[in-house]
Amino acid sequence: MVALGLAYWALGDRHQSEKTFEYTSTAFLQRGNWDGVVSSLCYMGIMQFKHGQLQSAFDTYTEALARATRPDGVKILFASIPSPRIGNLLREWNDLVRAQDFIDSGIALAAKLNHPDVLIESYICLARLRHVFKDQKGVMEALNKAEIILGKNQVDPWYLGWLDECWVSYWISTGNLPAAISQIERRGLTFDEPLSYQHDLHHTNLAHVLIAQGLQDPSGPYLDQAEKLLDRLQKAAEKADWVHETIKILILKGLLFWTAGEKERSVDVLIQSLTLAEPGGYVRIFVDEGGPMEDLLSYILLKGGMRKEDDTKISAYADRLLKTMQKEKQELPFLESREMSNLAEPLSYRELEVLRFLNTLLSSTEIAQELSISANTVRFHIKNIYGKLSVNRRADAVQRAKELGIL
Repeated sequence: MVALGLAYWALGDRHQSEKTFEYTSTAFLQRGNWDGVVSSLCYMGIMQFKHGQLQSAFDTYTEALARATRPDGVKILFASIPSPRIGNLLREWNDLVRAQDFIDSGIALAAKLNHPDVLIESYICLARLRHVFKDQKGVMEALNKAEIILGKNQVDPWYLGWLDECWVSYWISTGNLPAAISQIERRGLTFDEPLSYQHDLHHTNLAHVLIAQGLQDPSGPYLDQAEKLLDRLQKAAEKADWVHETIKILILKGLLFWTAGEKERSVDVLIQSLTLAEPGGYVRIFVDEGGPMEDLLSYILLKGGMRKEDDTKISAYADRLLKTMQKEKQELPFLESREMSNLAEPLSYRELEVLRFLNTLLSSTEIAQELSISANTVRFHIKNIYGKLSVNRRADAVQRAKELGIL
């Protein structure tokens, strides 16, 4: 029955796929097959995620994680499947501290499970999180680990599209367009060939690259090809009821029209994407687009782009996204400090959170309460911080962090 659910996925029938995975999870539960229950629930969560039902997906993954946890609190190895997916949802909601914890936990379990698909997805989730912090070294490290596993194993086809999406975003964000083009050429994608649900509409990655090429060469064929491809992708995503993919496609369309100077078309499609995304509480899918998205949101909100007939709820949502982007301009520089990159081993996000509290009078127990973790975990992070900063005392750690520009 799991195979039937996957077949519906490949056909773009989200509804039947989700129903099938729900049925199989119940069947496995009746047999006491906990691995099967966890796996089926996680497939079901993917379908809910695709429908833009992020809270439903979160609840399903959380149930899967509970099923993968023994009464004594010890997690079975199949907990490595829901853990990074919970982390990925938390990242999308911009709950970055908790996201890091779930992804780290998932990777540790995945290494023991040693299943290539699970390991690759865990590293993809880690790369997405590191991309938030402009941790270019960390993104490449995670993606290279995924590539090593991919080189030795055959994995389900949708993982290739997810991995390519991370690579394309990485190469374009670092200004290496030739590498992004090469990544797409590896898959042999062309803008006018048939699309594939089984590969998770991975031609969206090609559209991303075509837009970047069009920005460099506006007189070339790239922007026209990108628009035609995005039109086909949107129809395919809407036919399959893949709301998540539709949001991504509309965002790319909005940025394409914006850079081409077609402001009204850009506003129209962005409002469509905001309308679809607001119920799920999407954040990073917009914020990670950076400057062009900030300009577009500012235009909509501050220069009369939002029309009267548009729901005030969508206006408030767009305003929250814009404020998040503006806030990160002030906060992220401390996370992407140039000096910190000179450390032999950069501090993790959780270690950075603990470090900020070291510059207060709070005890380890009080820091633990602030971060909703145990005091022993705080002490573990403090020990790691001391080691990475080459110090032995709290005051010295604070002083060293200030010298590096981290605090």
